[in-house]
Amino acid sequence: MENYSLEKEKIKRPNPITFKEKEKIDIVVSERKEDTIEPEYVGKREILADGLLKACGQLDYLDDMSFQDLLYGKILRSTIAHGKILSIDTEEASKVPGVKAIATWENTSPIRYNSLVRSIKDDFGMTEKIFDNVVRQYGDRVAAVAAETEEAAKEAIKKIRVEYEEYPGVYDPEEAYYSDIKIQPEGNRLPVTSREAGDVENAFREADDIIEYNLNTPMVHHLTLEPHVCVAKWDPGNELTVWAPQQGVFGVQINLCKIFELPYSKVRAIRTPLGGGFGVKVGIILEPICAELSRMAGRPVKIRLTREECMVSTWTRHSTKTYIRTALKEGEITGVDIRHFLNAGPHASNTASIPFAQVAKIYKLYNFENLKFTAIPVLTNTPLQGAMRGFGSPQIFAALDSAVENVAIKCGKEPLEFRKKYTAKSNDYNYLDPKDAVDDCTIDRCIEKGKEVFDWEGKKLLPKTEGKYIYGNGIGLGVHDNGIAPNEPDITGMTLSVYEDGSLCLSTGICDHGGGSYTILRQIIGEILLVPPQKISVETPDTKETPYDLGAYASRNTWVGGNCAIKVANQIKDKLLEYAKEYLECEYEDVIMLEDRFIDKNNKKEISRVDLISWVFFTKKEKIMVSDYFSSKKNAGSYGAHFARVRLDTETGEVKIIDYVACCDAGNPINPMLLEGQVEGGIQNGIGLALMEELLVDKRSGRVLNGNLKKYKIPIATDMPENLRVVFLNVYEKAGPFGAKSIGEAATVPVAHTVAHAISDALGGKEINKYPITPEMILLKLKS
Repeated sequence: MENYSLEKEKIKRPNPITFKEKEKIDIVVSERKEDTIEPEYVGKREILADGLLKACGQLDYLDDMSFQDLLYGKILRSTIAHGKILSIDTEEASKVPGVKAIATWENTSPIRYNSLVRSIKDDFGMTEKIFDNVVRQYGDRVAAVAAETEEAAKEAIKKIRVEYEEYPGVYDPEEAYYSDIKIQPEGNRLPVTSREAGDVENAFREADDIIEYNLNTPMVHHLTLEPHVCVAKWDPGNELTVWAPQQGVFGVQINLCKIFELPYSKVRAIRTPLGGGFGVKVGIILEPICAELSRMAGRPVKIRLTREECMVSTWTRHSTKTYIRTALKEGEITGVDIRHFLNAGPHASNTASIPFAQVAKIYKLYNFENLKFTAIPVLTNTPLQGAMRGFGSPQIFAALDSAVENVAIKCGKEPLEFRKKYTAKSNDYNYLDPKDAVDDCTIDRCIEKGKEVFDWEGKKLLPKTEGKYIYGNGIGLGVHDNGIAPNEPDITGMTLSVYEDGSLCLSTGICDHGGGSYTILRQIIGEILLVPPQKISVETPDTKETPYDLGAYASRNTWVGGNCAIKVANQIKDKLLEYAKEYLECEYEDVIMLEDRFIDKNNKKEISRVDLISWVFFTKKEKIMVSDYFSSKKNAGSYGAHFARVRLDTETGEVKIIDYVACCDAGNPINPMLLEGQVEGGIQNGIGLALMEELLVDKRSGRVLNGNLKKYKIPIATDMPENLRVVFLNVYEKAGPFGAKSIGEAATVPVAHTVAHAISDALGGKEINKYPITPEMILLKLKS
């Protein structure tokens, strides 16, 4: 036997959970303390699990895959924004050689659904159909064709003749709220969310002063690099299989079962690699159309949208109009009243659920004693609006944080220090929900660390002008949740299997949509089982093969998925230690697990890991595997304080971000490299919202005016800050996997208003009331 040091091996490896108490493992996961032992894989800069394939162009996306006997689908879209279909003539289209099926509202499922349903418990407004006899936005789907070639499908689409009775449209959510124009039979108003803490009416009645602020934010397109694509195959046995780059395959299955009245056992959804998601691939868009065409044609059907179709007919970030009144007494905020309009587009989607997320997060950032929040979701004849990175947080915090900034400026107070009077503190009394204390709040620590790295005080002393340039500094605050608990069940399941050579396979319903979730899960499992992450494969979401997961949204993959990975990995470890105890004929507590073997520390007997697995298989007739679920009980906040210095060109109105610091609390980093990448991407996303991105709709026709990459501008490398620094607090979150929290959405929440505040500072404190902040707007403010 080679020489080894048991003490050295003990110090080298973490042992985060007491494995014998299997029935208590959920509690242990949520309460374990910070690990003081140096980890081997957690906390290390591991490259993406599929990073090399992506870099070499060898990862097969759905559009790269081959399917036998495949047909190609194309969609006919409306040329009006609102109206009734009086007739559809498909006779000439059906004569085009190669056409195998034509779908319209007359021959497809009439069942109403909501494209953003995620679980069987969801009860959102069911306003959508595969095809309807009423169109509610320019580019709405009217018919679809499946043919032998894309060219034949395109030709057939051109030959379909549609007669409309056109209705007037309404495109502004506030106007639609009061309009007599009904977009849905039930009207335009979705359920209003109204929450109040304290006595707001009294705060305003006794106020010395009332300061008002309003902000409009635009529709922003997700612009994933991979366009929307789907393949559906309806077998003769009435079984439906769909392939799509999805963020939640079980939501797809639930919706398709509802639409086609099929049992769950007859619908299979398979997730293919995602070329970006950001929320736009959470729900169903093409899946029902592909399924109907496949059912009609008896062959698999593929639809791939063009870039313009993606921009016009998928969905966008919700545009908003926010009005905030702030009550002041002796220079201090005593009450806040927020009235917040959300543009849903023509369907309910998940718009009504966004306000619930928004108001809960407000009290994780600003703990006002008296606050009223009224969110008014409204239908319009604009493109459908749904989940996008931040789920309402970028819009509401842009308005609220800017309102606080505006009060500070008008009261002649320093904006950063003024904010800190009202930011939430750990274990604060929650005025909105006294049962839910604000715990583990680190926003003030983010502010202080970011202030130091940015040199806030020093930057304020720099010259404000230099030739044609003027300079300004800004700070913005934000927070985002980790999952959807405790408001809704937040569940994920995993199966972990051990192969004969000691390598592992994780089967999970979690969808990695570019953030590196599978890399994180491999690092977590590798840490517990002492297996290099490269020896752990991941079987990706498939409703027939993998356990259930709610979907990749709400920044839950690391938080919920990581804790589930810990749970199943510890159960595997427990099994291995039990078998090693039996083989080595010693006590459980005397077994030490190393990378390649198990050792009895008293007698120094050992067995290799490979031999133990073989012994279990041939002696016990058992494959070592576990399958289990984790349900999150807590929802921590991931915090960020961002700082920016901008330079404005007074001749052109151009904005250049010359310095940017993002100080973030994402708990204890599992993979610092992926964290940094997520924050940098989130900053780019937020810069787009602040300075250039807006899907423009003609208020006369409802037509999208810039639905292509020539007209729709997004930030490129040269638009990024010249000096960008990302800083993490590295605070251990006791309920997180190895102390970690998410960062994907939190990274983008503070960005837009940070840049806006810096621009306002350069303009001498002038209010910014609309995004994006274009050069034309800046020149107008300079002239005024």
